[in-house]
Amino acid sequence: MLVAVLLVVLSAVPAPIWIYALGAGAVAAWLLMLGRERPASRQRTVTALRVVVPLVALLAVASEVPYQASPRLSRAKHDPVYIIGDSLSADVAGNIQPWPALLARDHGLSVANLATAGATLKEGRRQVQRLLDEHGIVVVLLGGNDLITRRDVAQFERDLDYVLARAASVGRQVVMFELPLPPLANGYGYVQRRLAARCGVTLIPRRCLAWLLARPSATIDGLHLSSQGHAVLADLVWRCIGDACQVTPKPATNRRSPPEREAPAGVAAGRARWRFRF
Repeated sequence: MLVAVLLVVLSAVPAPIWIYALGAGAVAAWLLMLGRERPASRQRTVTALRVVVPLVALLAVASEVPYQASPRLSRAKHDPVYIIGDSLSADVAGNIQPWPALLARDHGLSVANLATAGATLKEGRRQVQRLLDEHGIVVVLLGGNDLITRRDVAQFERDLDYVLARAASVGRQVVMFELPLPPLANGYGYVQRRLAARCGVTLIPRRCLAWLLARPSATIDGLHLSSQGHAVLADLVWRCIGDACQVTPKPATNRRSPPEREAPAGVAAGRARWRFRF
């Protein structure tokens, strides 16, 4: 039981608070009654709690399932693609192409990468003000620096609300990465999900970014992406927005570039190995 409680705390899943309260209450009541002399009426209560506790767990799982599905935008012509983000999307090393550049190169998209290294959601306010076209797709991968510094959740919410509302205000399709959460940081997850629902934003499950950052070969320092990491992230974003972009495929004879014009061998290997892992 203690191991289970520890795992719940470490997971920081932003499930509805009432589910946490119901589960904690049912488990506490069950534990208090175990090992005590009790009449038949109490025995019935214990039996009922033995049923309620796993049911609450299943309910918690069911509430999380919709947030784990791989998203795809509706089919429509959208151009350009805007990127709102931090160093995970910005060009922080001249010898590594960031994933927005790979997305533009590999799929013939018009991509405006507004991301800057070290950006917080406060900087995101300035980035979103640079959206010029009334159409297009906006990909938001931002907030990690706010989370690392444990910025006030209320200010986190105000800034994110501005970014999402401004991005989605004229009919653009907006996609946002859910942030992997450290223990006891559920509040940031609640904010992301609540504002995404309010603004009609499509969420990419947090498991995707968490899995990517956990792969040693995907990062150069545990946080900033390597060439392989950027390649995998570009593929992930494309699977989400590709249907909406409706890019005309190139003829089969032109799809493969000469080896010297392709990404480095390690990048290509990473793409082939991870393409269907998310």
